[in-house]
Amino acid sequence: MKKRVSLKVWMIIKIIPALLLVLFYWMLVNKKYNPIHTYLQYAILACMFISLYIVEKNRDVVDEYTKEILSKTNTVCLKLSYAIFGILLFPCALNTNSMVIGYGIVISLCILTVLRSIIFCVLDSRGM
Repeated sequence: MKKRVSLKVWMIIKIIPALLLVLFYWMLVNKKYNPIHTYLQYAILACMFISLYIVEKNRDVVDEYTKEILSKTNTVCLKLSYAIFGILLFPCALNTNSMVIGYGIVISLCILTVLRSIIFCVLDSRGM
């Protein structure tokens, strides 16, 4: 019997690829070349895609209430992303190292994913 993944768990599991993306970026910009990093990068990419595929395949059917909550959550996160990436533009204007800007982008994507899950869980529990 197939178990279905609830939408709260689905939103929380979507954090895993964002965290793996930070690790993947760290391996790409690491100054010391280590051959094992190449294999680990492929493994991390595979884990990212497999986790997204499994969760997407086994999630519950989205009803109208959930679509409304997801829409509110995505609206809030879009406004937060404008603010976060607007702040990241300042180091770009000052000719900061591209590695620092890359870390800022990857970490901000991770933060946005975590915030999206938290906002969804809060709105869903309050019944808004």
